[in-house]
Amino acid sequence: MFFIFANYIGKILANTRLEINQQKIYLSNEILGVKIYEENSNQRQDINKLERIKRQIRLNSLPDYAPDYLGSIYESEIIIFAGESKYRISISLVSEDELDWLATELSDWLGLPIDKD
Repeated sequence: MFFIFANYIGKILANTRLEINQQKIYLSNEILGVKIYEENSNQRQDINKLERIKRQIRLNSLPDYAPDYLGSIYESEIIIFAGESKYRISISLVSEDELDWLATELSDWLGLPIDKD
């Protein structure tokens, strides 16, 4: 029981942060704002592709008379490719409009076009 509680509290207090600065792109994990460790570090100049994905996946298990929005899952994300690594920002974190805005800002700042799926 303690481990379930600790896991739940950890998810509330912990953050995963994607950071891009003038030198590098990396993911870091923080608890209460203190960086615990850094992973997947690449040099900024290794960023070679920016992709914006918007997909609607239809579910077949609903009756035909059900509205379209009930029978769909939307998968939407930005993928930043750097060397062999992929950094993903998904709709579970932000809205569609925010993803579009962020993709445009990243494209401008990195000087890369947005590849669309």
